[in-house]
Amino acid sequence: MLLEKGADVNAQGGLYSNALQAASGKGEKEIVGVLLEKRADVNAQGGPFGNALQAASGIGEKEIVGMLLEKGADVNARADSTATRCRRHQLKEGDRRDAAREGGRR
Repeated sequence: MLLEKGADVNAQGGLYSNALQAASGKGEKEIVGVLLEKRADVNAQGGPFGNALQAASGIGEKEIVGMLLEKGADVNARADSTATRCRRHQLKEGDRRDAAREGGRR
């Protein structure tokens, strides 16, 4: 695993801004657990949802929400609403393009 080789658990970049937000927003409980064990920043901001807690909440992942809260996620954190709306729009457009490429099988 990259983390065992010294990768930065809090590296920023990509569509979801950081690994914890990506895993949280995709419902990957095991990966979220590993990232939290490696001390991922539960309040890191960025990406389409603002932070990992908002990502997990947005898809109804109660268990991940609980994991994040146990590690100190800020329930009052706010995302930049303009950036968040733009990113969500980009994600929806990406889903439409994927569905078109797959012949509407999505």
